[in-house]
Amino acid sequence: MSRPLVLLPALAAVVLAPSCVFRISGHDSCIRVDGVTLEEQHQESLDVDAWGPNGLRVDAAMGDLSFEPTDGPSRVVATLHERELGDASLAYRDGALLAETTSGDPAALGQVTVFVNGELPSLHAWTGSGDVTVKGLHIAGAVSLSTGMGDLDLIESSAGGKVSMSSGMGDVTLRRVEGGVFEAESGMGDVTFREVDGTDAALGSGMGDVTLKGCAIDRIDAGTGMGDVTCRDSQYVTANLDSGLGSVSRD
Repeated sequence: MSRPLVLLPALAAVVLAPSCVFRISGHDSCIRVDGVTLEEQHQESLDVDAWGPNGLRVDAAMGDLSFEPTDGPSRVVATLHERELGDASLAYRDGALLAETTSGDPAALGQVTVFVNGELPSLHAWTGSGDVTVKGLHIAGAVSLSTGMGDLDLIESSAGGKVSMSSGMGDVTLRRVEGGVFEAESGMGDVTFREVDGTDAALGSGMGDVTLKGCAIDRIDAGTGMGDVTCRDSQYVTANLDSGLGSVSRD
C-alpha cells in the first residue's frame, strides 16, 4: 500500500475544488475565490424535500461539516462567504449544495450542518480546512470524506458503497460502521477503526498510529511511515500490517 504524503500546515493554503480555486489566509479567515476576496458572510437554512438520485455533494472552502439524522424534514444550515453581504444564497441542485449569487460574483460554502431524514443515496463531503463528522446515517451508495487539515469521524453509520476518507493533517476515525470496502488515510494523524464490519480495508498514515479493534474485515492492509500498527480483537482472513518506524502487533 502506498503511503500518503505528509502535509505541513501553513498560514495560507491554496485548495482545489472541482470548479474553482480557493485561497485561505489562516488568521483572518479571508477567502479568495478565482481572485475575488470574500470579506462578508451570513448564515442560511434550506429545507430539502427529497434527496436526488445523486445524493449530496458538499465542497466547502473552510469550516466544519456535520451530518446527522433527524425525525423532521431534511435541512441544511450553512455559512455563505460572499463579496457583498446578502449576495449569496444556498441551493441544492443536481445533488450538490451550492452558494449561488445574484451578481454573478464568486461565493463559497463555509461551515455546514446537514440534518438528514431517512436514507441518503450517497455522500461526498470536502473542506479545505475543518473537521468532517458523520453520525447515525444510512447511506445507500458511496461515501467520500476529505479535509486538507482537520479530523474525520464516521460513527454509528452504514454504507452500501465504497467508503473513502482522507485528511492531510488530522485523525481519521471509524466507529461502529457497517460497509464493504474502506480506504482511510492521513498524512499526519492517527487512523482508527473500532467495531467496523466489511470485506476490505486499507488504512495508512504518513506519521501516526494505525489501530483496528473489534473489527470483522476479510482483508486488511494497514501501515504507517512512522508510528505503531495494532490489530486487536478482530476477525480477518488476511492482514498485512507494516510500520516503517514503529511497532507492529496483533492478536
